[in-house]
Amino acid sequence: MVELRDCILRALTIFILILSFQPFTTNVRAQAVQTVKIGVILPSEFSGEYSPPLISFAQEDINEYMVENGYDYRFEFIIENAMADSDLHLEHVKSFHLSGVDLIIGGGWSIQAQGSLDYINENNIIMLSHGSASPVLAISDNLYRLCPNDYVQGPVLAEMLSSWGIEKLIVIQRDDAWANGIYDTLEVEYSKTGGIILKRIQYLPETTDFTDYLSEAEAAASEGASKYGSSRVGVMILSFSEAVSIVNQVQSYPTLWSLWWFGSDGTARSTYLIEDAPEAASYLGLFSILATVPESTEYRQLETRYTAESGYSLGYYDSLFYDACWLYALSVLEAGSYNALDVKAVIEDVASTYEGISGICTLDENGDRLHSDYDIWGYNMEDGAGVHVRYGFYDYLTGKVTWDTSKITLPTNDAPWAEANGPYSSYVNEPILFSPAGSNDIDGTIIEYRWDFGDSSIFSYDETPTHSFSRVGIYTVTLRVKDNNDAVDEDTAQCIVSAIPNKAPIAIINGPYSGYANEPISFSSAGSIDQDGTITEYRWNFGEGGTDHYGDVQYFIYERVGTYTVTLTVKDEDGATSLASTSCTIYEVESTGGGSWSIEKIATILTI
Repeated sequence: MVELRDCILRALTIFILILSFQPFTTNVRAQAVQTVKIGVILPSEFSGEYSPPLISFAQEDINEYMVENGYDYRFEFIIENAMADSDLHLEHVKSFHLSGVDLIIGGGWSIQAQGSLDYINENNIIMLSHGSASPVLAISDNLYRLCPNDYVQGPVLAEMLSSWGIEKLIVIQRDDAWANGIYDTLEVEYSKTGGIILKRIQYLPETTDFTDYLSEAEAAASEGASKYGSSRVGVMILSFSEAVSIVNQVQSYPTLWSLWWFGSDGTARSTYLIEDAPEAASYLGLFSILATVPESTEYRQLETRYTAESGYSLGYYDSLFYDACWLYALSVLEAGSYNALDVKAVIEDVASTYEGISGICTLDENGDRLHSDYDIWGYNMEDGAGVHVRYGFYDYLTGKVTWDTSKITLPTNDAPWAEANGPYSSYVNEPILFSPAGSNDIDGTIIEYRWDFGDSSIFSYDETPTHSFSRVGIYTVTLRVKDNNDAVDEDTAQCIVSAIPNKAPIAIINGPYSGYANEPISFSSAGSIDQDGTITEYRWNFGEGGTDHYGDVQYFIYERVGTYTVTLTVKDEDGATSLASTSCTIYEVESTGGGSWSIEKIATILTI
């Protein structure tokens, strides 16, 4: 009796403990064990290699949890493969639904999720996606996405490019919902950093020969590099496995080969690139972002199991497969039902409290993961083999990228070179043309020229300004140039400003003259001028050996017949002089019996 009583007490104690441990549900469980079937549609043949171990681990761990905690549910995950075909993906969705399975993990690619969206909404099917990120699908529906959509990815890509100094971008991308969604948000976010997309090139996903596309990109790259500097121009590829063909073929295009390359989550930690294009990927950089798993003991434990089983390392999207399985299981517990509509009613609340391998799985109003940190991955060669290298980290709280400078050297900006030329010289109030010829920026563009003329006048921001000085002096003229990364350089030149030199007056003597002996002759300086002042003196010399006479008009009497040289000298207020000469011919007076010239008459004329 004592032993029986002890057994009953122990059993009762265990039963009470089981009842008390219900972290996700307060609903009464059914007495019989119920098997909950959940469909899993892998997106591609490759995912068929690395994903099944995670599904198997999740099923094992979930069912162990159910047993240990006395829950009457057991979960079975049924795996199908869409083989990279959205039509086949939809057929699997329909097949699951017809067999009574309305909880599905699928839509791993956005094109697959989009192709099945109408059907799952019309038939009350719930789909959890581990990989779809297209913004087109960011709507309130029956599709829930455990990865951040590309509205989240866009700012990360823009910040990565900006932090690397890439101001102009060439985009080479698949023409599908996934890549178009990333491009749309990248275009908006990149413009906020001041970045400009020089060229967008789209190709069909099944493309294998990229000659035409790379030729088009090479032309844009060559023009951009020559205009803005090669260190400021980058290439972004939005690709999957075809990235191998792109980076291997790009070696024939010298400008593209010389630029830094970047990618999205489609090229991050790519096994294809490691196996088939490691040297090219390493040379180009191909820095690519990937939402990252927070460091935790649980993550490390799962990674150890997964690597031992599959030979692969555990990535972010791999962890989402595992978390999707758990999120369904916990939502079924919370709802007390595996009816899709009952699960839909609780799944967002469960996600907000579930801290999975990938972190807290809080969903936004459209059922998409709200946020994530990102790692920046690239490629390198070690001992002749390609390896994945983590080069940077994006913190969603700060919106900034931190590069691991122990692994990579960030590009540095070379300052521009200013050339003020000179020396310059001119006269007061006369314009001078200043030239920056020879100024340059070897790795970018000069975006600002600023001239300081050293005379307290305002700066000129014209590239080749003209300027005049109001005072005589020696001035130091300073040219400052600034490049597209705000680096500056200065150069000075001397400018000598002199007074405007005095221009000599111009003497106009008119003539030649003629007259008769002992008769007065009128001499005129009409037309004499001083272009920059005033004539202050007219001096006449009549060439007969007498003294000079002064005045602009003169009367003079020659006593003897002959030809004389008459000289007019004019002088301005600055003492500058000019002279002019002419001849004066004197004839003998012919007697006509008329009156004669008296001394009084001559004196009267001379005083006129």
